Amino acid sequence: MTIAISGSMSFAREMLILNNQLIEAGHTVILPHDAHEYATNPNRVEDKWQKEDHDLFRRVYHEVERCDAVLVLNLSKGTVSNYVGGFAFLEMGFAHVLKKKIFLFNPIPDLPYREEMASMQPVILNGDISRIHVKAPPK
Repeated sequence: MTIAISGSMSFAREMLILNNQLIEAGHTVILPHDAHEYATNPNRVEDKWQKEDHDLFRRVYHEVERCDAVLVLNLSKGTVSNYVGGFAFLEMGFAHVLKKKIFLFNPIPDLPYREEMASMQPVILNGDISRIHVKAPPK
């Protein structure tokens, strides 16, 4: 299964670990743009101009098109448990519209858009990637 990892770039180091675990489990992984840079430079910030220059929205959309599933790495960030930020929520929306499977690493966070996330029917892994189904979803 080809899995696109999504989540806050403040979790970049954890994304690289998850990437290796998924590869070891036999999956193909698409990492977020510049995940390696964010992992080595956690203070890096990508402003709106850089996102436009990198055409990030379309890039991510096409990555979701190419994958079988999106896995949102939703860890605690600040005071929010299981944080899902705006960009990860957008990726979930792309996946939902494209009929791709959506996995959340942890339960749905208590955020204003909780109901929208729940309506996409993500599979909650509770931190256990062995719960990822190998079979690709129907197209």
